[in-house]
Amino acid sequence: MKQLKQILKLLSIVFIFLFTYSDNSMAQEEKTKILSWIEQETHTKNLIFSAYFMNESFEKINNFSYEFYGWKNGKSGRSKVKQSGKFEAPPEEKIFLSKIEFNLDNTLNDSIELQLKIFHENILIATDTIKYKP
Repeated sequence: MKQLKQILKLLSIVFIFLFTYSDNSMAQEEKTKILSWIEQETHTKNLIFSAYFMNESFEKINNFSYEFYGWKNGKSGRSKVKQSGKFEAPPEEKIFLSKIEFNLDNTLNDSIELQLKIFHENILIATDTIKYKP
């Protein structure tokens, strides 16, 4: 009887360990199922930068927000743009978040930097940065 109790105790410890390990593995797997990025389009005298997000999991995820920054330094001066908002992420769907456009009248002297920050429940979870110098 004493051995049976020890075996049951050991099995319960193994079960708790496996259950905990399984939960941690699933949480780590979820962290890798989102993507965020900045795409660049070049037009005659403009550069357009668009921010995107994709939820690659099978479930809708709520409580996301983003901040999209753009800085331009050039001969004509400096400018700074900030856009932000909240969004939900349906599964398997590319989501357009925002765009920033800069004129390039003095391309040889311009430098541009963009940064996208993604938050889930007010915690920073992803960033992307582009530095553009002709």
